[in-house]
Amino acid sequence: MTSNKIFLLFDTNMLECRFDKDCLFLCQPKFSNLFYEIENFIKSNHLENNVSLLISEISLSELKKHLRACYKSKTDSLNASMKNYKKIFGDLFEINVNKNICQDIDEYSEYIDKYFENLLKERETYLCIVQYPKDKETITKLVNKAMITQAPFSEAKTQTKTYTDAGFKDALIYETLEQFIGNNFGILVSNDNDFKTFFDKGLSPENIIMQNDKNQIIQSIYEHLEIEKPSEQAEYCFVRDFTVDEYVIETLLNEVGFNHDSNYNFIRVLKFSLDNENNQICAEFETNINGDKYIFEIIYEPNAREIIEVISFRGENE
Repeated sequence: MTSNKIFLLFDTNMLECRFDKDCLFLCQPKFSNLFYEIENFIKSNHLENNVSLLISEISLSELKKHLRACYKSKTDSLNASMKNYKKIFGDLFEINVNKNICQDIDEYSEYIDKYFENLLKERETYLCIVQYPKDKETITKLVNKAMITQAPFSEAKTQTKTYTDAGFKDALIYETLEQFIGNNFGILVSNDNDFKTFFDKGLSPENIIMQNDKNQIIQSIYEHLEIEKPSEQAEYCFVRDFTVDEYVIETLLNEVGFNHDSNYNFIRVLKFSLDNENNQICAEFETNINGDKYIFEIIYEPNAREIIEVISFRGENE
């Protein structure tokens, strides 16, 4: 491993994507918005050889477990609701559910295993699943920490008992990161309070930090790789996005009512400013669409490749 390599390990709580408190996307499960924003940043800046995204096998197993539990819970709820409505409406309504992909929990388990296998294969150049250490030395180390409730181990209470060794999974996730990256720079992407206590007490080595904010993570990557982010570089990337990036161009056209297959050409930047704090670009630029010249003024988020706002849009002579 080289010293200029950066590793980001996503804790389960920063990896899952829930659309309410207790439900995940069951078909084509998504990772969190933060994961995709960091992924887009890495790809758009061609940092695949410098930055690796890691997922502990524990977190992946936990994510699959949550998906299976959600599938069963929502299936049971749906069946109960159907039974109740059939009782209410009788022969007035015919109520049926067609299961297109998975007929039961076992088939769903196979489905998500295959889904994640393909998802990881598509990203194999910069994303990998890391096995947790199983050697005797590591287990002994964790047991000793648990005995004295050293963070990320914590105390947990029930009505009848106090546990001083809660947090074994978290401790194993941290050991996974520390042992895997060696002397390289690592970021544990988590918002877990026990991890926060661990880092606040200075129990981690200097080459590992904990963050959960997109802008902070991106700034850490720039600083560690010693990549400056001058306005000129940002403007170059902006011009590239609005010249050749099909997603960005199609989004721009849709915002102002043009079809995605319109004849579009980027001409030049007229005004450009970079807001480093919010990682946003405010730009005015000239284009040619279907033979006519138009001037846009927009706010753009380069890492997510999203147009935040079209401030103005006018023809050249308007």
